[in-house]
Amino acid sequence: MSTPDPQEPVKPTVLQPGEGGPKPRTASGVDRTDVGAPAPKRERKFWDIALSIVLMLLSIGAYLTGALIGLLGIAVFGNCPTGTCGGETVTTTGLVLLGITILGIAATIFLLWLRLRGWWLAAVLLGTIIIAWIISYALSAFGR
Repeated sequence: MSTPDPQEPVKPTVLQPGEGGPKPRTASGVDRTDVGAPAPKRERKFWDIALSIVLMLLSIGAYLTGALIGLLGIAVFGNCPTGTCGGETVTTTGLVLLGITILGIAATIFLLWLRLRGWWLAAVLLGTIIIAWIISYALSAFGR
């Protein structure tokens, strides 16, 4: 073997694509020759989109129904002689639920835009609205 001359510059080896060299690997060691390529898009499920829309519309309906019942309750029982009316409880609940409804619908639409399942978030939103109104009316009925 001869030793390389220190005065002579070292020429880099240029490899053309597909000629060898180390292959890109993921952290788990799987060969990935498509690193940097966009991930394949998930397919949209019609039933998920339809169910999400139906649940979001039901959520809006539940919110509006609860708000209407609360407004009618305040209008009819607005001045309670016994002091057991909880109009401020219903009003506060209505404002908080308005924010939750808007955020829940926006988050569900965002999940659908990302091609992820969104029906579960819309179902949680509907359940939250119904349970919150029930708790609010129970608290206002007992004067809290």
